[in-house]
Amino acid sequence: MPQSAVDDQIDLARNRPVPTCPTNLETRVLRRIRSSNGETPLSFLTWLIHCLPQPAFVASVLAFAIITSALVSLTSSRAFAEDDRQAELRRTFGFESISQPPTLPICNCQPAAKNPK
Repeated sequence: MPQSAVDDQIDLARNRPVPTCPTNLETRVLRRIRSSNGETPLSFLTWLIHCLPQPAFVASVLAFAIITSALVSLTSSRAFAEDDRQAELRRTFGFESISQPPTLPICNCQPAAKNPK
């Protein structure tokens, strides 16, 4: 094969567009690396079982739960609290019946109106 034909083939190959990589290339490469190292991907349950014996993990979860419950209880107690001034004004103007609606109305205590026929 003459040298010019080889050069022409090289130029054709050089000018051809490069094919794009498959979309799952990174996943496949990482899976192959893990399999060559003998590692297997951990499921969430396996990860959780491995984390539970660690005292720092348990302490951080407990601290998060305590702080969250304290903030929720403080916020809800302030939302439904009535200060002395509000109570005095409510009694003065006679708004006892509409001061705070029941949070969970279990029954409708008003008698039903009868339809006259």
